[in-house]
Amino acid sequence: MSRMREKGNSVSAESDDKVAGRIRQLVRDKGSSLEEYLDQMTLFLDPLVDGWKSDDLMLEMVLKEAGFQLDYHVERAEKVRAQNVFRVSDKNSSRPFYICLDCEVRLENLEPLEPTSETRMISRAGSVNDGTAANLATRCMQRLI
Repeated sequence: MSRMREKGNSVSAESDDKVAGRIRQLVRDKGSSLEEYLDQMTLFLDPLVDGWKSDDLMLEMVLKEAGFQLDYHVERAEKVRAQNVFRVSDKNSSRPFYICLDCEVRLENLEPLEPTSETRMISRAGSVNDGTAANLATRCMQRLI
C-alpha cells in the first residue's frame, strides 16, 4: 500500500512539474511576466473588483439579471439561518430570486428554501465548489457571478 502512495505522489509531482512548465512556456510565448499571468488568472477565481459592496452588487443584479424596477423589495430569507440569503422581488414581476454573496455557499444551508426548477439563485462563482454548483444547477436556475 505504501508503495502505491509513493508511486502516486511521484506521478502527481511529475504532473505538477509538467503543468508548471507548460504555464511558463505560455507566459514566455505571450511576452508577459509570470506575475502578470497570475494576476489575470485570479480574475477567474473572483471577478469582483476590490472594495465591492454587497448593496451595490445586489442593485446591479436586480437591474441587469432580473430586469426589476428601482422599487424592488429585499428581505432576508428567514428560513435560511446559516447563510446571508436574501429574497428579492418586484411588484411588476411574479418571479422573485434569491441572492447570497457569502464567501462560501453550502448546499445543506439552502435546503430550507426548498428550491425548484423555477427558483432563481444568484451567488458568487468562487463561493461554491463544483459539487454544490452541480447540485444547485439540477435543482434551480443558478447564476454565478
